[in-house]
Amino acid sequence: MTPGLETLSSTQLTIGCFVFPRQDQIDFTGPFEVLSRITNSTVHVIAKTKNPVRDVKGLMLTPEMSLADAPPLDLLLVPGGLGQQALMEDKEILSLLRTKPMPGGISYQSAPVLYSAVLPAS
Repeated sequence: MTPGLETLSSTQLTIGCFVFPRQDQIDFTGPFEVLSRITNSTVHVIAKTKNPVRDVKGLMLTPEMSLADAPPLDLLLVPGGLGQQALMEDKEILSLLRTKPMPGGISYQSAPVLYSAVLPAS
């Protein structure tokens, strides 16, 4: 086992995958596949609201809860895509990202551009 993975598998992790309009679905679904295989983890698909969102190519993604209603998260995935521009200007989402309880203190962005853009904006 890779060093550190035994700690992950012995701890219950609550993971959030944030979906938003015009995101690139592969930046969500690729990491989702990996994160959903972590032993003792729960992965929640979350968005600004519970309404379905359409990715940049038209795929409909249906969140199970809003970011405001999500439990405290150990890890938050924010995927990339063309929709990140609107996301960086959404004061409500930026405020929620800034104040969301994150006991694990981990946030993960699946696109390098997003890392340097969305979370610092919050």
